[in-house]
Amino acid sequence: MSKTENRRRGARLITRLVICALILAAGVAGMAALSAMKKPPAEASHEERPIRVEIKKARLEDVQVAISGFGEARPLDVVTLSPEVSGRIIETHPRLDAGEIIGKGETILKIDPTSYAAERDAARARLSQAENGVIRLEKQYAADRNRLATLRRNSDLARAEFRRLSDLYEKESVGTRTNVERAEQAYNAAADQMDQLERALAIYPVQIKENAAAADSARAALAAAAANLSRCRITAPFTGRVKSASAAVGQFAAPGQAVAVLADDSVLEIRVPIDSRDARRWLRFEDSGDKHKTDGTMDSASTVDSASTVDSDSIVDSDSAMVSASAVDSHETAWFDRPAPVPCAIRWTEAPDAPPWMGELDRVVAFDTGTRTLAVAVRVTAAAAKSGGGLPLVEGMFCSVTIPGRTLENVIRLPRWAVSFENTAYLARDGRLRTVPVSVARVEEETAFISDGIPPGADVIVTRLADPLENSLLEIVSETEDPS
Repeated sequence: MSKTENRRRGARLITRLVICALILAAGVAGMAALSAMKKPPAEASHEERPIRVEIKKARLEDVQVAISGFGEARPLDVVTLSPEVSGRIIETHPRLDAGEIIGKGETILKIDPTSYAAERDAARARLSQAENGVIRLEKQYAADRNRLATLRRNSDLARAEFRRLSDLYEKESVGTRTNVERAEQAYNAAADQMDQLERALAIYPVQIKENAAAADSARAALAAAAANLSRCRITAPFTGRVKSASAAVGQFAAPGQAVAVLADDSVLEIRVPIDSRDARRWLRFEDSGDKHKTDGTMDSASTVDSASTVDSDSIVDSDSAMVSASAVDSHETAWFDRPAPVPCAIRWTEAPDAPPWMGELDRVVAFDTGTRTLAVAVRVTAAAAKSGGGLPLVEGMFCSVTIPGRTLENVIRLPRWAVSFENTAYLARDGRLRTVPVSVARVEEETAFISDGIPPGADVIVTRLADPLENSLLEIVSETEDPS
């Protein structure tokens, strides 16, 4: 390679390096110019944003606990009617159909009574025969007793005649042996007649008793026949609703065969299972105290206020009073005392906003060891079931039942969401959020009752908050009113 070419290459390399240096210098100059043109950002002011909340003034009050449960309405009495005798059905009630109302004493059906009437007449004839037999024997017994006196006198006379003739013949040789033997024969005949009659008289009482027993048997047979005859007609034991019917004219009925089912809707009953812990703490019994402290202990010295959570104006009047059971000494049995007969509000689950029907707590039905629930019975009269102006309470309706319980003393009522799952509440103090632990005495649907942790008069935050920061700034939007 010549020196000339080497020089040319060196010149081109230098030229390229110069150009690259110029480009870099131009870029750095441009960046510096742009940086000089940029203005610094304005400083942002740091302001604390408040949390908008609603508050409620904490106020102590006494609250009657309401125990809630669900149950299905059922008639108190449901009777399955079945014949006690067999035979062909010759008549049925004209309204023997499901849903119809049949009055007390009305004939449900009638069975052909011909054979049972014949049995009654035959039993009546046997009874008359047996009674006449007793009368005949009694009269014959009286006549034979009178006849016995005559025969006894004849026997005495025959014996005296025999002895007289025998003495004359043996001692005085007066008379003949034939006369003595004839006298002895007459005496023996009279004595034999008397003995036979005495034996007959001894048998008469037995015969009279036998005929009297036969009369009693015939009388019992007559009563049974009359009862079977009366059983040919089946009547309604009460005014009730026909639940089902399976009888028709011409059908053969057998004893024990169900022909109709009647329901007595004059009193309905709802069996409501409630938690055994609620029953232990809040359910009121007749032999127990009525008020309840917030720690779950009963105050035996206090009594419950007559007011309840149910509006007293909606309670049924005395004309439709609840059915009450007779008083029984509960200490004689190892079972629950009778609950206090408090008025209970009943609502159909299909219409929860409708006016409630009013029932009365009646008794404890059962304790379920599997679910640890206590089943109580609430009764509703027909008049109460039809009150309200809407649909009546009828069998099969699934209802919610509210039972007034004991009274919580000195508690604060809050919305359920104002208390966290960790049993804490948020207070507003000096415009800041404060978290305090609380003791929840009871929760009813959307309401929590606080027994400790919140001082009276404190501002409790009732707005739903999701994990707020402690000491956050607050903006109080409004103060809610106590619903009570």
